[in-house]
Amino acid sequence: MAICRSVGINADEFDLSANRITIEPIMNELRWILAIAGVLLLVVLYVLSRRSGTAQYDGSADGTAVDNANQAAGNATERDHRVMPGLVSSVSAADAAVDDETRGTQVESAAADTTASSDKTVAEKIISLHLVPRAGASFAGKEFLQALQAEGLQFGQLNIFHRVAENDTGDAAEAVFSVANLVKPGSFDLENIAAQELKGASMFLVLPGPPDPVAAFADMLATGRRLAATLEGQLVDSHGTTVSRQCASHLREELIHYQHGIAASDTTF
Repeated sequence: MAICRSVGINADEFDLSANRITIEPIMNELRWILAIAGVLLLVVLYVLSRRSGTAQYDGSADGTAVDNANQAAGNATERDHRVMPGLVSSVSAADAAVDDETRGTQVESAAADTTASSDKTVAEKIISLHLVPRAGASFAGKEFLQALQAEGLQFGQLNIFHRVAENDTGDAAEAVFSVANLVKPGSFDLENIAAQELKGASMFLVLPGPPDPVAAFADMLATGRRLAATLEGQLVDSHGTTVSRQCASHLREELIHYQHGIAASDTTF
């Protein structure tokens, strides 16, 4: 039984001398890579907008959302030194070089402070699932929109859909998880979606974020399964593998481990 791993269009055939080689598996893999790359770009913009203080869901559905996200990303880069998942920030040897003979103690102290500071930084994590049609099919835009609205998903920031929840003050809403277009650039054209044929959607959860990540994932998983049933599609992971119970359990364990890591960091410092 396959274990879920976290973070059909017919291909042409060609002849090499007498041997006929089918490249369909390679083309399908490339399509998945390109689709996921587009969604990840949108997720990066979304994460950066959260850092800049604009992650609060504002219900905006106008065409300026993506431009605002790009501006927010630039502002976040200037103000925030935290790094995206998979990247490691480092200090050059030249910047760290000092006179060891006269300032050895200070260097050791500074190194200890730097290590402690980096340990306090909570790494961001993205959990994603993909809603795709059956092989050779697509989702009718009108039915897709109705299904998302029936699940209570709201169209807003970055021109994508969000599961939103009121914050502690009750006067605004924050995204629990989001749903983006599986085709680049990841946004939805709400004005014309009813006449479109969609190739799928990506559901993603950005951490840290919701107060209870496990509950947020359970909501996203249940919503994805209901949408798959309603639209006669299927729910898969980022590698195109069907999200089985074992897969869901694996992702849930990752979230629990992530929570424990945050708790340990909080108690240590």
